[in-house]
Amino acid sequence: MKILCTDLEGTLAPEIWQEIANEYQIEDLQLTTREIPDFEELMQRRLDVLSKNKISYNELKLFLETIHSKTKLELNRMLNVNYD
Repeated sequence: MKILCTDLEGTLAPEIWQEIANEYQIEDLQLTTREIPDFEELMQRRLDVLSKNKISYNELKLFLETIHSKTKLELNRMLNVNYD
C-alpha cells in the first residue's frame, strides 16, 4: 500500500485567503504565517481587514462557494473523476 500526503491548500486547491485578497483587491489579505507566524494574530488581522472593508460573512461565503465549485471542476478534469 502506498500513501500520498500533501498540503491541499495551494497544491490541489487555491490558497483561500489569497483568492479572497485577489477578488476584493485587498493586499493585507495576502499575508500568511510566513509574514505573521502567530496564527491567532494573523486571523485577527484578517477579520479586522474584512470588517474594515465591510465584507460580510454571507458575501464571503458566496464567494467561497464559487471557488469550491471551480476547484471541484478543475480537480475532476485533472483526475478524470466524477464525485457526484
